[in-house]
Amino acid sequence: MSASNNQADSRNKTYPEDSKWGIRKKVWDHINNEKLANFPLPVYHRIPNVKTSAEASDKAAELDVFKKAQVVKINTDKPQEQARLHALQTGKTVLVPTPGKKTGLLSKIVPPADSKPEELKACSQALGMGEHSQTLELDEVIKIDLIIIGSCCVSKEGNRLGKGEGYGDLEYAMMMNAGYITKDTPVVTIVDDVQIQEIPEKILEKHDVSVDYIVTPTQIIETKCPRPKPAGIDWSLLTERYLERIPVLKILQEKDQKAGRDTKLGEFEPEPRPKFTPPRRSRRPYGNRRMRGRRNTDRSSNHSREGRDGERRDSDRRERGDSDSKDKSEKENNPRQQRPRPRRRQNQSNMSVYVGGLPRSLRVSEFKKDIHDRDVQPLRVVWHGSNGHAFLQFQKQDEAESALEALQNLSIKGRDLKVEKAKGGRRNSEKVSESQDQDREPEDK
Repeated sequence: MSASNNQADSRNKTYPEDSKWGIRKKVWDHINNEKLANFPLPVYHRIPNVKTSAEASDKAAELDVFKKAQVVKINTDKPQEQARLHALQTGKTVLVPTPGKKTGLLSKIVPPADSKPEELKACSQALGMGEHSQTLELDEVIKIDLIIIGSCCVSKEGNRLGKGEGYGDLEYAMMMNAGYITKDTPVVTIVDDVQIQEIPEKILEKHDVSVDYIVTPTQIIETKCPRPKPAGIDWSLLTERYLERIPVLKILQEKDQKAGRDTKLGEFEPEPRPKFTPPRRSRRPYGNRRMRGRRNTDRSSNHSREGRDGERRDSDRRERGDSDSKDKSEKENNPRQQRPRPRRRQNQSNMSVYVGGLPRSLRVSEFKKDIHDRDVQPLRVVWHGSNGHAFLQFQKQDEAESALEALQNLSIKGRDLKVEKAKGGRRNSEKVSESQDQDREPEDK
């Protein structure tokens, strides 16, 4: 069976309610239907940015493990933005995943000297992390005191489910292999109360990371989870595709080989993830039969009412005298008053995203597949592959911002891509291309 048929089958498949995907879908559906999340939307296949994320992050800052920690690793998802800000404000070293992971696994956020509060806030956001971060080489000695991780859902016992891609669990295993953490390094997750679900032990696997603390706006749960966390990378769960997409894995594999560990890769790709989408709202039928019938029955009374209204208007005109005629003559003599004011065109740069650093050998179909895998569906793709960049155009500004968030840390064929808001409108696309393309890396030969 082809990969495309495999993917289609997985998307049409229904999942039991007590399965991993069944539980995830239940949570996403509830958050979506009750409108409990902020941008980025939709919540499906994301760590949901629930509206209480900031409140829960404030509560997480009260934990003793947070106060004592000097070095904190926090994921880059939007819901943990406030947690990153708290860590920066209290002078902690904040580590985040490195885009592309070529030679390093983590990056350190380095705010400008004597940063003002608004500058620290910018450093905690997606674009600021890209501008003010420093990649740490894999052989650097790092001791992480605390991990803050996002979750789709979590049980009171500490069992956790992410968005289903497995990168959160793999990052934990990679940090174990690199010696950054130990089995005793505490793991905290920040969620809303609705994300606390029953997660059966039987559906969990040995590479799934459990959490030690669950923080919601209303409670702090110390799970004391008995399940052991991953001791390192299980190479049999990975294939060559993972090593191509995450180059630092090759360095870790060589390190394990020298240590005499089994690093044989798996032969089969994991089952394609399903594609969940928000349920469509039913449209109201065109017209209204009840009102249509009512209009037909009341047509004669409307005629009589219109007659009376017309008589009143005539009498009002006679009382006002010539004032209406003067206004009319002024408008006729001044054509500018007759001209409707043109509508302002919305700045198209707010609805476009620039993607630079593309390999020239990359096909547009491959590029579209990579961005679709991140749930980015632009209105159109303006492809300048020979120049190493492309523009993604969207219908709404919030869609462009959502794409900007989703495409952070995007890497294709081992190259880190530059993703930012397009500068200028569509008419200035040539100037935009020239200015933004100066930052493009030279093509590897």
